[in-house]
Amino acid sequence: MGVHTVDLSGILAYHAKIQPRRQAFVDANGGFDFEALQRRVNRLSGALLATGIRKGDRLALRLRNSRRHFEALFACARLGAVLVPLPTEAPSDDIDAIRRDCAPALVIESEEAYEAHLASASETELAPLAHSDDALLIMHTSGTTGRPKGAVLTHGNIIYTSFNQITGWRLTASDRALVVAPFHHAGGLLALGLPCLCSGGSVYVTAATPRCVLETIERECITAVFLPPRLWSRVADDAALSTARVQSVRLGASGGDPLPRYILERLTISFAAEFTDAYGMTETSSCLTLQRGDKLFRRHGYAGMALPYVRLKIINTDGGEAKPNETGEIAVAGPTVMRGYWQRPEETKAAFRGGWFRTGDLGRLDDEGYLQILGRATDVIVSAGGGSIFPSEIELVLREHPAVEEAVVIAIQRSVVADTIGAWVVLRERVDSTASELTAYCAKVLAKEKRPREIFICKTLPRNPNGKVDKAKLKEALVAGQSR
Repeated sequence: MGVHTVDLSGILAYHAKIQPRRQAFVDANGGFDFEALQRRVNRLSGALLATGIRKGDRLALRLRNSRRHFEALFACARLGAVLVPLPTEAPSDDIDAIRRDCAPALVIESEEAYEAHLASASETELAPLAHSDDALLIMHTSGTTGRPKGAVLTHGNIIYTSFNQITGWRLTASDRALVVAPFHHAGGLLALGLPCLCSGGSVYVTAATPRCVLETIERECITAVFLPPRLWSRVADDAALSTARVQSVRLGASGGDPLPRYILERLTISFAAEFTDAYGMTETSSCLTLQRGDKLFRRHGYAGMALPYVRLKIINTDGGEAKPNETGEIAVAGPTVMRGYWQRPEETKAAFRGGWFRTGDLGRLDDEGYLQILGRATDVIVSAGGGSIFPSEIELVLREHPAVEEAVVIAIQRSVVADTIGAWVVLRERVDSTASELTAYCAKVLAKEKRPREIFICKTLPRNPNGKVDKAKLKEALVAGQSR
């Protein structure tokens, strides 16, 4: 008996047969139904094969968000090849490092070059060459601890993470999902967009601005929206929201930092939709947990419960499983966890212990299994009494201030006695505040040892290609005297 083949491309082929005329994808170049999308995937598969791409070879794609990322993902799935999406705005040194790391057999960096590969290719559907445990995607981490590492995600990883999200977000073929996060990132390619396609629904792409989001929702009768927290906040602040027709939206999804309560209240009133928050990582194929509905208010700051195909536990300082509400490192197991880091056996070995992936994040699980994220273990601040202070606790308080759009807290000076706490804050548009006002606000709601010694107000925060705040650059700016 042969090995059972389970490859992602079969899902697209299925929908192309049972609902060929249903809209699958809409981007700046127009709409494509499932049959048209499948024909393009067939042509790309043939074109890649003709260029010499074989099973296990890497295809690097450096393009703006469009259906081409999904076409390439399905084509690589068909051939057993591996897609490596690259950020479009990353420094050339970072791109060169990723290219050296994954050694792609082919790099496509323009829409014209991509279309040229399809121009003379056949639409013949090739037989699948991949299996569920074969690599399909290499997504690079944020590089918060050095150069980005390539997380190797298999067909099984990606199919199971889609199952998780289809179940968690209750996606169906009737859904019309809007996604704006970059497709080189798990939150863009794998969160909401791919699960919606797998369920037979339609995916829409637009620019990451409040007006483009609201206009697309109105024009296309969008039912599900996934936006990063910063963009949700700007949508809530946009004057156009008061007159926008957004009644079609049933799901407002976000991930990363929790949205402030008052922003959530404003959004739920305007949209009359269910809002959710998620926690996930590149190494776990995006979402691990989901917090939804009224629990976003009753358990504000929590990341929700584990999705169906996820196992979570907290590892305490003794290396054992923590009790409920005990702080420790978050560990994950299950079919969505990566195979390992590309060409980094030692780092892969260090990340997995006893079959569990150690995330490096600290958290707590309460009696009911709800997860609270406390931040990276490396970011813990030492108080004057020798206790641990978690930057996320202070950030959550600062973000509740109506003038604050973003807040990042780090130890700006390490000491054997106590660390000095610093906070960087970005103010909301058309709202003003001062560092002294924010200091007074913190004094009212935070214990003395948790209050920032310094608060720096800035226009923007430095970010890495995956959108995470680059805390090292904040410290560098502080040393250079630029933070103020």
